[in-house]
Amino acid sequence: MFKKLLLSTLSAVLLFSFAYAQDDSLHYDLGRVLAKKSATQTSSISGSDLEKYQVTNLSDAINVWLNGTYTQSASILYVIDGNIITDVNAYSIFDVEQVTLIQGSVAQAAGAANGQQLVLIKLRTIRKGKSGIEVNGQNSLVNIRNNNNNALQSSGTGSVYDQYYLSGYKNYQQGTIGLTAEYQRDVDPSLNGDGLEFLQAPHFNRFKINAFASVNLGKTSTLSFTAGYVPQVANQSYSRDTAAYGSIGNIFSNSHVSQYLFNSTLNLKTDIGKGLTNRLSLAYNHYTYFETDQTQSTIDTNTQVKQPQSNERSHNLLFRDYLYYHKQMDSLEFESTLNMTYRDFEDSIVYNTTRSSYSPNVTPFAYTQTLSSRAAYKSFLLTPTVDLFYKDAFNIQGGAIALLNRGAAPSGATSPGHILPFFNFAFSPARLVGLKAIKWQIYASYARQSQATGDDYSSLTTYSLMIPPGAVPYVFRGYDQNQQYNNYHLGSSVGISRNFSITYTYEYKNFSYFSESRVPLDANGGIGFIPFNGRAVTTRFSLNYNLHSPTLTWNAMLTGAETELQVTDNPQLIALYNASYLGQGHRWSGGYTNRFVFKNYFAGIDFLYQLGERPDNLINALATAPNFIAPSDNNSFTIQNVYFGTRIRIPGIKYVDLFANGRNILQNNSSAITDNRRYYGLGFKCGI
Repeated sequence: MFKKLLLSTLSAVLLFSFAYAQDDSLHYDLGRVLAKKSATQTSSISGSDLEKYQVTNLSDAINVWLNGTYTQSASILYVIDGNIITDVNAYSIFDVEQVTLIQGSVAQAAGAANGQQLVLIKLRTIRKGKSGIEVNGQNSLVNIRNNNNNALQSSGTGSVYDQYYLSGYKNYQQGTIGLTAEYQRDVDPSLNGDGLEFLQAPHFNRFKINAFASVNLGKTSTLSFTAGYVPQVANQSYSRDTAAYGSIGNIFSNSHVSQYLFNSTLNLKTDIGKGLTNRLSLAYNHYTYFETDQTQSTIDTNTQVKQPQSNERSHNLLFRDYLYYHKQMDSLEFESTLNMTYRDFEDSIVYNTTRSSYSPNVTPFAYTQTLSSRAAYKSFLLTPTVDLFYKDAFNIQGGAIALLNRGAAPSGATSPGHILPFFNFAFSPARLVGLKAIKWQIYASYARQSQATGDDYSSLTTYSLMIPPGAVPYVFRGYDQNQQYNNYHLGSSVGISRNFSITYTYEYKNFSYFSESRVPLDANGGIGFIPFNGRAVTTRFSLNYNLHSPTLTWNAMLTGAETELQVTDNPQLIALYNASYLGQGHRWSGGYTNRFVFKNYFAGIDFLYQLGERPDNLINALATAPNFIAPSDNNSFTIQNVYFGTRIRIPGIKYVDLFANGRNILQNNSSAITDNRRYYGLGFKCGI
């Protein structure tokens, strides 16, 4: 059925392909929903403001702009040019035009889980001029902070970060083509001491190759294409003299991980008729992961060898089609969209472990254990929306997600949800009465959500090589995936002048989860997991200041956020955790960012902070639990990023930027909000 529907839809769209597509600059493409920019509460970052960070994971660069330490790789769902299908780190930061946080319940309608932030990535597939070549490079020394000030510990070897980028493009009258390539090397120096010595510090080498092209088909259609390939190889090895900490023997460990990620997209935008536009998108992702480890331990004359091997493969096919209609009626605008989304996802993991034992005069002993898992599904969603705008000051958007192939409900589950409605409201009192000196916007949104509508994507592992395989963050459906949840959002932004603005957001998101219980759940006193319904309440603010003069530009932002987890319906958990978690403390986190340009000089400095005390989660909140983590009452801050440089002129070259930069170079002694790596580097950027 789905193949016939896809083919018939594709054929119908191609029949109308004869002109230039409507401008997309007025909307955010969230994947399932087209949201009007003027009616959506957001926080945006220019890709150029992130170019001088020494990071291989984008979340480490944007957390100071968004929700501080609440913004982590696991708490973000990235939508890349409308597609949720691959890892954002498969693209160079020099390929990113803009990063945008979507604030509101529409994020849940677009596929974000209740604890996730929805972040849009707009890639630089349109570049200025007839043609151009861009070259960028960074090289940094990396060391690690010794938190315990142990004189016996020192940084490991191989402490170098590298990033080199090359791009070329050419614009034609009817289209454009471009190719970019990047090499990145990241490292975790780790600490030697107490018998531990890293022979190869954990590190990886990552290559990114991305191509893009677009062509105008007639006057009202545009066809665009992207393709990317990312191979990554990671290694580490260490030895440990166990006598150093009271045992007898030696340990040697070696790890090798290789990953391969392929992405491709095809987009066709067609102006069918007056006010009627169709947007067709096909995206495909293929991911493979191979890991080979060896751990050898020797005690006296007995040698034990453990050799785990991991193999993971996944593919992800995404089809999207928007039918969009716009009607202007004097001061009233009407928009309507019909989105069809089809996804075919499969991920399989095979994990083999061979254990061998060797002793003198004893027959060698070996055995192999194999574990495997597979996750696969096909989803088909239909999302109609209707938007009404009055003088661009009053906006109401309503819609619903229809889960068409919901499948059979598991035993004990609720009935699958057929329709999941969502609603957005935006109102500008100042614009409605004609005031131009102040900009004041009020936002409200609601979305009903089910985990069955969640989206999956492939993700590259970072420099830490000792994590088990399973890089695709799909959710194991251990609880009722058909249960529905309500999400609410209120927000406001006020522009007091051309230079200063304030934003405020309050989000209230419900969810279901399992918590580890120390209460015996069976006659044998076993420890298990008990379900609970809860909510995450997030409060966020930002203060923005911009100063522009003929010689000086200063852009600054101060952000703060707090997320509180609350149990709502399980008396057992409330009795256990309410006193130790829900009723105690606050923990605010955010950042303070600055960008300066003075004549031919430029600089930037960003601070990351966390204030107050609060346990990390319910599992670690109970003091009697063996994995209890005491809540830290340390107020932490770090200089997340700092750089300064100058632009010089060289005949025959458009520009050359030279700069020095650093990451985490200064933090208070009790700080616990970074990975303790410090980067000191030099870099350049030039356009030809």
